[in-house]
Amino acid sequence: MRTVTACVWLLAPAFAGAGVVTALLGAPAAGAALMAAGVGNAALCVVFRRLQPIAYQLDGSGLTIERRGRSARRYLGAVSAMLGARLGLRVAGSGGLYGYLGRFRLVGGGTVSAFVTDRSATVIVRVGDAILAVSPADRTTFLSGLGVSGA
Repeated sequence: MRTVTACVWLLAPAFAGAGVVTALLGAPAAGAALMAAGVGNAALCVVFRRLQPIAYQLDGSGLTIERRGRSARRYLGAVSAMLGARLGLRVAGSGGLYGYLGRFRLVGGGTVSAFVTDRSATVIVRVGDAILAVSPADRTTFLSGLGVSGA
């Protein structure tokens, strides 16, 4: 994920710089398009950084997902692990820029809202009617908080 994030950040000034050069070389429309792509790319980087999950908190009434620059997302209901479930293809959201964020398919069917920063530590959980993907820093402790041992 860090490599993807770094590369996307590097594309923003690269597109903008290429746009300036292209415009100076006599193609103002193409230059403007490249500059717009650079600005748009930088805007996406800022938006997804603010959405990046930084902590997951379990309590008796549900799960709270703390995010870097946005308000926390709170899901109410009983929390249970869906052992064996795995993220599939991205439907809508970020597939690596500051994490795997947004809607994804589950391998085998269904969809999940992903709040994942480390795909190797992903845990799929059901909270009430919602299915979520999270990546706690300590996967084992998180699962034991759900009453799952040895996973």
